[in-house]
Amino acid sequence: SGNAINDVEDGTVSDRRHPSPTDSKATIPGLKATWDLGPAELVGLANELRISGNAVTDLTPSLGLKDTPVQAYEPFVSHVTQPTYELRLVSNEPFLGVSYLAGVYYMLSKQSLDLYTTLAAPTVLPSNLTGPVGDALDSLLNLNLNLSEVQIGALLQAKATERAGFFDLKRTFFDQFELNLGGRYYIDDTTGTNGSSYLGFTLPNIQTPVPVLNEVVGVSSLSETDKGFNPKAALTWKPSKRFSIYASAVKGFRFGGLNAVDGAEATAFGAPLTFHSDTLWNFESGVRTDWFDGRMTFDVTGFDILWKNPQILHLADGAIGYT
Repeated sequence: SGNAINDVEDGTVSDRRHPSPTDSKATIPGLKATWDLGPAELVGLANELRISGNAVTDLTPSLGLKDTPVQAYEPFVSHVTQPTYELRLVSNEPFLGVSYLAGVYYMLSKQSLDLYTTLAAPTVLPSNLTGPVGDALDSLLNLNLNLSEVQIGALLQAKATERAGFFDLKRTFFDQFELNLGGRYYIDDTTGTNGSSYLGFTLPNIQTPVPVLNEVVGVSSLSETDKGFNPKAALTWKPSKRFSIYASAVKGFRFGGLNAVDGAEATAFGAPLTFHSDTLWNFESGVRTDWFDGRMTFDVTGFDILWKNPQILHLADGAIGYT
């Protein structure tokens, strides 16, 4: 399957010229331990997210090659190993009328991504293409090689860590109002390297790519750090067991990271090597009702979400993808 279409009114029309399979596997083993301290519980959590995947993206339409005999596609393989650890103290009974939760969090994520931008033709690649892709092909064709496939690989190795502390407090007033205050302070660090792998070709009737440059080039050492505080506040009015009105404001974020772009590509295409975390505020207000002894519920909720610096995939000159 694939997600490249050429008619937004008819999502069944596609320009794909190459099969675009996707295959991924995820496992999440975990362990939880609880120590009852009487007024509170000490809870320890350990989990590990493991993801492995491979996919092929058809680039033929985006590179403007659909009217030529050339197929352009990009196989990529990704791996993620991400253990997380959390220690939290949870109240079993209120302290001075306040129910509480507080804890610390640590995550270590190791990620790798290998992708290979591939141009393939039945016999000889055309030399009349324009732009960066055409210039690259012209240079190769000047070697007088009977090319049928050209590959340019990108390799990304990254390690991301997150350290955080958090709390959540609840207090009831006048038997009808509940105030909820919380927050989370975090520090995120991402380090890694990226670069371009060999530039190869395949002769007709030969399936194994022959490397022209059998080493990684353009290696860049990168780092990205973000930190911040995400507050939360909510107020609920419960005049009866069957009716409540609430309002809340919560701030969230998403990890920044590294782009699979080497230094030469960043200079040539203006693509950034890293990208920052994005943030959002979610403002919410609603009514919760319960009817006929719980046999029917009716809820109404309104949202206002303010998203700052969203992470968006760009394509530079139809060739270099980056966030």
